[in-house]
Amino acid sequence: MTPAIGARVLVVGAGIVGRSIAYYLSRAGARPLLIEAREGPSDASRASLGVLTHFSGGQSVYGLFIRDSHAVHGPLADELFEETGIDVGWRSLGGLDLVVDREDEAFVEAQWDQGRVRGVPVERLSGADVRRIEPSLANEVRWGLYFPEDQRVSPMKLGQALLEGALAHGAQIEYGERLLCIAESGEGGVVVETSKGRRSADHVVLASSVDCSACSICGRSSARASSARRARLFRRGGTASRAASWRTSDHPQCARDHGRRYRRRGRF
Repeated sequence: MTPAIGARVLVVGAGIVGRSIAYYLSRAGARPLLIEAREGPSDASRASLGVLTHFSGGQSVYGLFIRDSHAVHGPLADELFEETGIDVGWRSLGGLDLVVDREDEAFVEAQWDQGRVRGVPVERLSGADVRRIEPSLANEVRWGLYFPEDQRVSPMKLGQALLEGALAHGAQIEYGERLLCIAESGEGGVVVETSKGRRSADHVVLASSVDCSACSICGRSSARASSARRARLFRRGGTASRAASWRTSDHPQCARDHGRRYRRRGRF
Protein backbone atom coordinates (compact mmCIF):
# COMPACT_ATOMS: atom_id res chain seq x y z
CA MET A 1 0.00 0.00 0.00
CA THR A 2 1.31 3.42 -0.97
CA PRO A 3 -1.16 5.99 0.37
CA ALA A 4 -1.49 9.39 -1.23
CA ILE A 5 0.01 12.43 0.47
CA GLY A 6 -2.36 13.45 3.25
CA ALA A 7 -4.20 10.11 3.25
CA ARG A 8 -5.92 9.25 6.52
CA VAL A 9 -4.71 5.85 7.69
CA LEU A 10 -6.12 4.12 10.77
CA VAL A 11 -3.49 1.80 12.26
CA VAL A 12 -5.02 -0.68 14.70
CA GLY A 13 -2.52 -1.65 17.38
CA ALA A 14 0.36 0.40 18.79
CA GLY A 15 2.86 -2.36 19.38
CA ILE A 16 6.21 -2.43 17.60
CA VAL A 17 4.57 -3.22 14.25
CA GLY A 18 1.92 -0.52 14.47
CA ARG A 19 4.45 2.09 15.56
CA SER A 20 6.77 1.16 12.73
CA ILE A 21 3.94 1.46 10.21
CA ALA A 22 2.90 4.83 11.61
CA TYR A 23 6.49 6.07 11.55
CA TYR A 24 7.08 5.26 7.89
CA LEU A 25 3.61 6.39 6.80
CA SER A 26 3.99 9.75 8.54
CA ARG A 27 7.40 10.24 6.97
CA ALA A 28 5.81 9.57 3.57
CA GLY A 29 3.26 12.31 4.13
CA ALA A 30 0.24 10.28 5.25
CA ARG A 31 -1.80 11.10 8.37
CA PRO A 32 -1.79 7.92 10.47
CA LEU A 33 -3.87 7.53 13.61
CA LEU A 34 -2.84 4.71 15.94
CA ILE A 35 -5.51 3.22 18.19
CA GLU A 36 -4.50 0.90 21.01
CA ALA A 37 -6.84 -1.03 23.27
CA ARG A 38 -4.57 -0.74 26.30
CA GLU A 39 -2.29 1.79 27.86
CA GLY A 40 1.38 1.40 27.01
CA PRO A 41 3.15 -1.13 24.78
CA SER A 42 1.69 -4.50 23.85
CA ASP A 43 2.47 -7.77 25.63
CA ALA A 44 4.41 -8.97 22.58
CA SER A 45 6.59 -5.87 22.54
CA ARG A 46 7.27 -6.15 26.28
CA ALA A 47 8.16 -9.85 26.04
CA SER A 48 10.25 -9.67 22.87
CA LEU A 49 13.93 -10.42 23.21
CA GLY A 50 14.87 -8.16 20.33
CA VAL A 51 16.76 -10.93 18.53
CA LEU A 52 17.06 -10.27 14.80
CA THR A 53 18.01 -13.52 13.08
CA HIS A 54 18.44 -14.16 9.36
CA PHE A 55 16.85 -17.53 8.83
CA SER A 56 13.43 -17.31 10.52
CA GLY A 57 10.62 -18.08 8.10
CA GLY A 58 12.54 -20.43 5.84
CA GLN A 59 12.23 -19.93 2.09
CA SER A 60 8.83 -18.28 2.36
CA VAL A 61 8.20 -14.72 1.23
CA TYR A 62 8.05 -13.85 4.93
CA GLY A 63 11.44 -15.47 5.50
CA LEU A 64 13.03 -13.59 2.62
CA PHE A 65 11.49 -10.37 3.94
CA ILE A 66 13.16 -11.01 7.31
CA ARG A 67 16.48 -11.57 5.57
CA ASP A 68 16.23 -8.39 3.54
CA SER A 69 15.00 -6.28 6.45
CA HIS A 70 18.30 -6.73 8.28
CA ALA A 71 19.82 -4.07 6.06
CA VAL A 72 17.27 -1.55 7.36
CA HIS A 73 17.85 -1.84 11.12
CA GLY A 74 21.27 -0.19 11.32
CA PRO A 75 20.35 2.93 9.31
CA LEU A 76 16.99 3.11 11.09
CA ALA A 77 18.72 3.12 14.49
CA ASP A 78 20.88 6.05 13.35
CA GLU A 79 17.90 7.95 11.97
CA LEU A 80 15.87 7.49 15.13
CA PHE A 81 18.77 8.62 17.29
CA GLU A 82 19.12 11.78 15.23
CA GLU A 83 15.39 12.49 15.37
CA THR A 84 14.62 11.53 18.96
CA GLY A 85 17.94 11.18 20.82
CA ILE A 86 16.98 7.60 21.78
CA ASP A 87 19.57 4.83 21.43
CA VAL A 88 17.46 1.80 20.44
CA GLY A 89 20.25 -0.60 21.37
CA TRP A 90 20.91 -1.89 17.87
CA ARG A 91 24.07 -3.99 17.77
CA SER A 92 25.39 -6.50 15.23
CA LEU A 93 26.59 -9.13 17.69
CA GLY A 94 26.39 -12.44 15.85
CA GLY A 95 24.61 -15.66 16.83
CA LEU A 96 25.29 -19.37 17.26
CA ASP A 97 23.23 -22.48 16.54
CA LEU A 98 24.64 -25.48 18.39
CA VAL A 99 24.69 -29.25 17.83
CA VAL A 100 24.60 -31.64 20.78
CA ASP A 101 22.85 -34.74 19.36
CA ARG A 102 21.57 -36.17 16.08
CA GLU A 103 18.28 -34.34 16.24
CA ASP A 104 20.16 -31.05 16.56
CA GLU A 105 22.44 -32.07 13.70
CA ALA A 106 19.58 -32.62 11.25
CA PHE A 107 18.08 -29.24 12.10
CA VAL A 108 21.35 -27.31 11.96
CA GLU A 109 22.43 -29.01 8.73
CA ALA A 110 19.16 -27.79 7.20
CA GLN A 111 19.96 -24.28 8.43
CA TRP A 112 23.39 -24.52 6.84
CA ASP A 113 21.95 -25.55 3.48
CA GLN A 114 19.18 -22.97 3.66
CA GLY A 115 21.55 -20.18 4.63
CA ARG A 116 23.83 -20.81 1.67
CA VAL A 117 20.89 -20.93 -0.75
CA ARG A 118 19.55 -17.63 0.57
CA GLY A 119 22.94 -15.94 0.63
CA VAL A 120 22.98 -15.57 4.42
CA PRO A 121 26.49 -15.11 5.87
CA VAL A 122 27.14 -18.23 7.95
CA GLU A 123 30.22 -20.09 9.12
CA ARG A 124 30.47 -23.77 10.06
CA LEU A 125 32.53 -24.17 13.24
CA SER A 126 33.94 -27.11 15.17
CA GLY A 127 33.19 -27.65 18.84
CA ALA A 128 36.54 -26.13 19.73
CA ASP A 129 35.82 -23.08 17.58
CA VAL A 130 32.43 -22.40 19.14
CA ARG A 131 33.95 -22.74 22.61
CA ARG A 132 36.52 -20.14 21.69
CA ILE A 133 33.64 -17.79 20.94
CA GLU A 134 31.75 -18.82 24.09
CA PRO A 135 34.04 -20.53 26.65
CA SER A 136 31.17 -21.44 28.99
CA LEU A 137 29.70 -23.95 26.52
CA ALA A 138 29.69 -27.57 27.69
CA ASN A 139 31.95 -30.16 26.07
CA GLU A 140 28.84 -31.96 24.75
CA VAL A 141 28.49 -29.28 22.08
CA ARG A 142 29.93 -31.01 19.01
CA TRP A 143 29.85 -28.21 16.43
CA GLY A 144 27.73 -25.28 15.37
CA LEU A 145 26.94 -22.49 12.96
CA TYR A 146 27.97 -18.89 13.47
CA PHE A 147 25.80 -16.15 11.94
CA PRO A 148 28.08 -13.08 12.08
CA GLU A 149 25.38 -10.61 11.04
CA ASP A 150 22.69 -11.58 13.55
CA GLN A 151 21.61 -8.51 15.43
CA ARG A 152 20.07 -7.34 18.68
CA VAL A 153 17.85 -4.38 19.52
CA SER A 154 15.97 -3.16 22.59
CA PRO A 155 12.27 -3.61 21.70
CA MET A 156 11.07 -1.13 24.30
CA LYS A 157 13.55 1.56 23.22
CA LEU A 158 12.83 0.91 19.56
CA GLY A 159 9.10 1.18 20.16
CA GLN A 160 9.55 4.40 22.11
CA ALA A 161 11.70 5.95 19.39
CA LEU A 162 9.36 4.88 16.58
CA LEU A 163 6.38 6.39 18.37
CA GLU A 164 8.16 9.66 19.15
CA GLY A 165 9.39 9.83 15.56
CA ALA A 166 5.90 9.15 14.18
CA LEU A 167 4.31 11.80 16.40
CA ALA A 168 6.98 14.30 15.36
CA HIS A 169 6.02 13.67 11.71
CA GLY A 170 2.33 14.28 12.37
CA ALA A 171 0.96 10.90 13.48
CA GLN A 172 -1.54 10.69 16.35
CA ILE A 173 -2.27 7.99 18.94
CA GLU A 174 -5.36 7.16 20.98
CA TYR A 175 -5.07 4.73 23.88
CA GLY A 176 -7.94 2.75 25.38
CA GLU A 177 -9.73 2.32 22.05
CA ARG A 178 -10.52 -1.12 20.64
CA LEU A 179 -11.56 -1.95 17.08
CA LEU A 180 -14.90 -3.75 17.04
CA CYS A 181 -15.66 -4.18 13.34
CA ILE A 182 -15.51 -2.63 9.91
CA ALA A 183 -18.91 -1.07 9.31
CA GLU A 184 -18.45 0.14 5.74
CA SER A 185 -15.79 -0.31 3.10
CA GLY A 186 -15.69 0.99 -0.45
CA GLU A 187 -14.00 3.32 -2.89
CA GLY A 188 -14.80 6.27 -0.67
CA GLY A 189 -12.88 4.85 2.25
CA VAL A 190 -13.51 2.78 5.34
CA VAL A 191 -15.76 3.30 8.36
CA VAL A 192 -15.01 1.32 11.50
CA GLU A 193 -16.75 0.81 14.81
CA THR A 194 -14.52 1.17 17.87
CA SER A 195 -15.16 1.14 21.58
CA LYS A 196 -15.28 4.95 21.39
CA GLY A 197 -17.62 5.24 18.41
CA ARG A 198 -17.22 5.46 14.64
CA ARG A 199 -14.10 6.50 12.75
CA SER A 200 -13.56 6.98 9.02
CA ALA A 201 -10.30 6.65 7.11
CA ASP A 202 -8.95 6.18 3.62
CA HIS A 203 -7.14 3.02 4.69
CA VAL A 204 -7.12 0.69 7.70
CA VAL A 205 -4.09 -1.35 8.70
CA LEU A 206 -4.56 -4.19 11.21
CA ALA A 207 -1.37 -4.37 13.28
CA SER A 208 -2.78 -5.54 16.61
CA SER A 209 -1.87 -9.27 16.45
CA VAL A 210 -2.79 -12.46 14.66
CA ASP A 211 -5.49 -12.99 17.29
CA CYS A 212 -8.42 -11.19 15.72
CA SER A 213 -11.24 -13.20 17.30
CA ALA A 214 -12.74 -10.01 18.76
CA CYS A 215 -13.06 -8.40 15.33
CA SER A 216 -15.91 -9.29 12.96
CA ILE A 217 -13.67 -8.68 9.93
CA CYS A 218 -12.48 -12.25 10.19
CA GLY A 219 -15.83 -13.79 10.94
CA ARG A 220 -14.25 -16.55 12.96
CA SER A 221 -11.82 -17.06 15.78
CA SER A 222 -8.20 -17.62 15.00
CA ALA A 223 -5.50 -19.06 17.20
CA ARG A 224 -2.64 -16.84 18.25
CA ALA A 225 0.57 -18.00 16.66
CA SER A 226 3.09 -19.17 19.23
CA SER A 227 6.58 -17.71 19.15
CA ALA A 228 9.47 -20.03 18.42
CA ARG A 229 11.54 -20.49 21.55
CA ARG A 230 15.17 -20.16 20.62
CA ALA A 231 18.30 -19.64 22.58
CA ARG A 232 20.84 -17.49 20.84
CA LEU A 233 24.30 -16.38 21.84
CA PHE A 234 25.34 -12.80 21.35
CA ARG A 235 28.80 -11.45 21.93
CA ARG A 236 29.05 -8.13 23.66
CA GLY A 237 32.49 -6.67 24.24
CA GLY A 238 34.22 -10.05 24.37
CA THR A 239 31.61 -11.62 26.65
CA ALA A 240 28.44 -13.44 25.75
CA SER A 241 24.89 -12.76 26.77
CA ARG A 242 22.19 -15.30 26.03
CA ALA A 243 18.70 -14.51 24.79
CA ALA A 244 16.19 -17.27 25.47
CA SER A 245 12.46 -17.68 25.96
CA TRP A 246 11.72 -20.72 28.08
CA ARG A 247 9.89 -21.97 31.17
CA THR A 248 11.74 -23.75 33.96
CA SER A 249 8.70 -25.92 34.65
CA ASP A 250 8.99 -27.33 31.13
CA HIS A 251 12.73 -27.91 31.28
CA PRO A 252 13.89 -28.45 34.87
CA GLN A 253 17.24 -29.94 33.87
CA CYS A 254 18.01 -26.99 31.65
CA ALA A 255 17.01 -24.69 34.47
CA ARG A 256 19.52 -26.36 36.75
CA ASP A 257 22.20 -26.02 34.09
CA HIS A 258 21.24 -22.42 33.35
CA GLY A 259 24.21 -20.43 32.11
CA ARG A 260 26.29 -23.50 31.34
CA ARG A 261 24.62 -25.52 28.59
CA TYR A 262 22.71 -24.93 25.38
CA ARG A 263 20.63 -27.77 24.04
CA ARG A 264 18.21 -28.81 21.33
CA ARG A 265 18.94 -26.79 18.21
CA GLY A 266 19.95 -23.88 20.37
CA ARG A 267 16.59 -24.08 22.16
CA PHE A 268 15.75 -24.74 25.80
